[in-house]
Amino acid sequence: MPLCLNKTITLIIIFLLFFSFQVVLAKPMPEIITQDYTLWGKIHLKDPDLPYDYTLTSKDTGYNITVCINNLVVSSYTMGSNPNNEDFYVLKIPIGKSIKTGDQAHIKVNEFNINNAYQEPEHQPVNLPLLIGNPFETKRIDFVILVDKTPPYIANHNPSPDSIASRNTSIYLEILDKGAGVDQNKIIMTVEGNVITPVIEPVSNGYSITYQPIEIFSDNQQVDVTIYAVDLSPFANEISPLHTYRFVAKNNAPIAKNLLLTPQHPRTNDELLCSYEYSDIDGDIESGSEIKWYKDEVYQSYYKNKTRVSPTSTIKGQTWYFTVRPRDGIGFGEIYKSESVVIQNSPPTAKDVRIVPTSPTSSVSISCNYDYDDPDNDAEVNSELHWYKNGILQEQYDNKREIESSSTTKGDNWHFTIKPYDGIDYGELLTSSIVTILNSPPEATNAHIEPVEPIAGEELLCLYDYQDSDGDIEIGTTIRWYKNENMQSKYNDEKFIPREVTILGDSWHFVVRVKDGTEEGKYQRSETVLIGNGLPIVSNVRIELVTDGSLLAMYDYRDRESENGTELRWYRDGVVQEQYNDQKIVTDTNKGERWYFTVRPKDGVDFGRLEVSPKITIGNIAPIASKLEIIPKEPLTTDSLTCNYSYSDANGDLENGTEIKWYKNNIIQEKYNNNNIILPSETHKGEKWHFTIRPQDGINFGEMQKSPLVTISNSLPKATNLIINPSKPLTADELICSYIYSDADEDTENGTEINWYKDDVYQSNYKNKLKISANSTQKGQIWYFTVKPKDGEDFGELKKSKPIEIGNTPPIANDLSIKPSIAMPDDDLICHYEYTDIDDDIEEDTEIIWYKNGFMQEKYNNQLKIPSFETNKGEIWYFTIKPYDGFDYGDLQKSPSIKIGNTPPEVSNIYINPSNPLAGEELTCFYDYYDIDDDTEDGTVIRWYKNGNLQSIYNDTKTIQAGITTSGDNWYVLVIVSDGVEQGKQQKSETVTISNILPIAENLDIKLASNGDIIASYDYIDNEKEEGTEIRWYKNDDIQEKYNNHLIIPSLEKKKGDKWYFTIRPKDGIDFGEIQTSKSLTIGNIVPVANNLIILPKEPFTTDKLTCNYDYDDMDNDAEVNSEL
Repeated sequence: MPLCLNKTITLIIIFLLFFSFQVVLAKPMPEIITQDYTLWGKIHLKDPDLPYDYTLTSKDTGYNITVCINNLVVSSYTMGSNPNNEDFYVLKIPIGKSIKTGDQAHIKVNEFNINNAYQEPEHQPVNLPLLIGNPFETKRIDFVILVDKTPPYIANHNPSPDSIASRNTSIYLEILDKGAGVDQNKIIMTVEGNVITPVIEPVSNGYSITYQPIEIFSDNQQVDVTIYAVDLSPFANEISPLHTYRFVAKNNAPIAKNLLLTPQHPRTNDELLCSYEYSDIDGDIESGSEIKWYKDEVYQSYYKNKTRVSPTSTIKGQTWYFTVRPRDGIGFGEIYKSESVVIQNSPPTAKDVRIVPTSPTSSVSISCNYDYDDPDNDAEVNSELHWYKNGILQEQYDNKREIESSSTTKGDNWHFTIKPYDGIDYGELLTSSIVTILNSPPEATNAHIEPVEPIAGEELLCLYDYQDSDGDIEIGTTIRWYKNENMQSKYNDEKFIPREVTILGDSWHFVVRVKDGTEEGKYQRSETVLIGNGLPIVSNVRIELVTDGSLLAMYDYRDRESENGTELRWYRDGVVQEQYNDQKIVTDTNKGERWYFTVRPKDGVDFGRLEVSPKITIGNIAPIASKLEIIPKEPLTTDSLTCNYSYSDANGDLENGTEIKWYKNNIIQEKYNNNNIILPSETHKGEKWHFTIRPQDGINFGEMQKSPLVTISNSLPKATNLIINPSKPLTADELICSYIYSDADEDTENGTEINWYKDDVYQSNYKNKLKISANSTQKGQIWYFTVKPKDGEDFGELKKSKPIEIGNTPPIANDLSIKPSIAMPDDDLICHYEYTDIDDDIEEDTEIIWYKNGFMQEKYNNQLKIPSFETNKGEIWYFTIKPYDGFDYGDLQKSPSIKIGNTPPEVSNIYINPSNPLAGEELTCFYDYYDIDDDTEDGTVIRWYKNGNLQSIYNDTKTIQAGITTSGDNWYVLVIVSDGVEQGKQQKSETVTISNILPIAENLDIKLASNGDIIASYDYIDNEKEEGTEIRWYKNDDIQEKYNNHLIIPSLEKKKGDKWYFTIRPKDGIDFGEIQTSKSLTIGNIVPVANNLIILPKEPFTTDKLTCNYDYDDMDNDAEVNSEL
């Protein structure tokens, strides 16, 4: 316990104690060389919104204090400019002619007038402007400037710090400053370490900051936001340290709504479809949602995650619903259930609705026909059936399936409708197609031939009974006659066979197919009849006097059988002439004789009736013209026609007065009467000519004779001037034949025959072709063609063309190019082309010439390659080529030109220095630039990446300034070098990881506080916040563990003579710095204290003795010795 004493001591001691206390507390004045009028003191910056002032120190070197008299600066001082002045300003104002005592002085700090002044240490207010004092006078005056020293602050965070937000949240906050306002241009916002560009809008006392991330945050992502801002105060105040806060982005579960199962009233065999609306507050796309179907409350695993239920799975009476559990690829939402649907009865259907037969006649019944189908397998019950005739309902036949033939009439149109019924629902009303009652075919009965037993030469008649149930008359009946089972088409549809056709022994029948004009009935066959024999007949019996005087027996024989065994007898002057028995010609006649003959016809079986010819008397015998002909027999239009004949006269009379007449196309040509010749100019192709002649012997005309007809025949066409083009063809040429066609009849060419020959071999593929495809020709082949002209009727003479030989085709160089198409100085130039020779000739000695900038490069003639050392950037190269096949050169071809391009530069050996950087340390990228064209580097792209994210604010800078890097960050740089024309390939440096800078503790100090506590202090130096620093206290070299990491040792722990010190091992939350040891503090004697000083008695009289009284207290428990009173 401290010692307390009550003693009477003189008042002088009290005064001395008080004075000594003042001397200890007073701060010594800085050393000032006194001259002129001197002001010194401190500068206080006062912010009305802050409970404390900021006093400038020697470190505030940016502050300048000036004295202005009459608008002239007479003295100035910059804080910290003189170390001897420590944290004080010193202004020396010279007193002279221009400055006098009493002048008004205006004091400014950085051009701002001070607001208040106080003379110290009395702290007496001083009026402004300040009055200049006397020479050599020194005063301490502290100046006060009212300033805004409050930095901007952050408010209205959304999301709030340490809160949970959705992954697609925007970031909103407000930067406010109630003083000078916020400097909008200096606002910097980083999100996850990346500087971003937010939307900045003014609000009251500042600005709102809104940032909508380009990509949503990850689930459970911790999002760090940092804000830097400065106000507009002349003494700019920045947010320091940076305002940093964190929120956590959490995934919001997706939602499914408007679940719909369609159709809402399904039937058996309906497909069930599920649909719903998916929404996600984070904007996540649906991924992995779970769909489950339930039938009668039983989960249908087969349809898991399917949006459709097959029609084959639904049956009447089932209850279906589905559930959906939406998922956004990260998490599931709640399970949502749709409304249930019940599979309803499916109405039945009628299919293939039709009337049978489909083509009924009036003689058959008609029936309805359809296929009943019910998805629920319900039986058909009382389906509704209606019949319609000519569009009118026939109620009497409702629900009847058949209409009797007696109720139908030819031409009626019938159809029916059906509504199938399953006992619950009617199906769709369906209408059959319409059928028309068709015509009933007629019938033929009782088909037979009359007479039933015919003889040869007797007419046959077909007979039958025609019947038609529709009452239609017979029109268009088909009749077919058969003789000996062979159809006799000549008598088709004839009802009789003429008598001359019926021959002994033939069998005849007919078939008939009656028709009513519309329909045909069935074929009916008659019974067969056999032709018996009939007697032959002769008629028109007569004698003809032949021009040579002969007699000719003439008669008409009629019988089905051929004439065989007929008896013929001649009579001259009534006497039979047996030498002429059965002969038809008598040659021995004389003028004046009377002749006749008898004939009894025989058919080889029976004789007919004897017939007698008329009698004839022999007179002058008329001459005869025979062997009539026109020469030539096959005349052309170029031929004359000459009549030719033989004249004879039985009486030997000479020809005299013969009559000749010409006929063209059976029309007499009178102008040529009695002419023997018709000139070619009078004839034309196709005309038919003949002549008649009546020979005359000067007495009688002989019988007129008619020459055979001749037809003016077609004149044969001609082909001339046969040519093959081209006359000197190559393999690639097609061969074209040409010739001149001519025809005396001016007939157009039609049917000409063209034949091609290759090496004398007929080429059948090109028969009658005017062209030979180039694909068919080859070098060395010999070709010719023949032409046989035709005018549509006749061929002319075959002609042959002159042969031609297929010559050599020069080769071709195609697709000329120089490789590479984009050439650089280090590229060889390769001549590229496609050699083709249609004759398949091998390439030989092709001519290649190279050109550089238009000049021939002879030393590379016929070379395929130009070596790279011959090329330079900017040169223009091309080549020409004349291909050669050993026979001929092809056409000269020129390649496209190429320009030797710029070679992109290359970058190598890219790295970041230092390779093991510390936090806050400057990063510099280094690389080697190389350009084969010796182009200087121009426009190189440099991109820095921190933790995989582009740091665009450092684009194209080689250095990341000190103070930017943070421990643990991974940095790399991408470099794309450029020569001002082209960029090289992108190269990436190795990644460097920013190592932590070990924190430092310095300026360790240990001291006693006024209350006796031992206090440790130090300066912490590091870019990172201090976290985890270790402090260890030692007393007399023994560790005091209970005070580990304490800055204060309570006064009760110390004793006089103890030696105290502490060690510190600074830590920035990551690493420890080096251990530092403070200086030692030895606890000395603590000054005793006198408390509760009083004089007794408190209200003395002159008669009282005065006694001093006080309480003596000593922390070291030292006894009071020789206190001064």
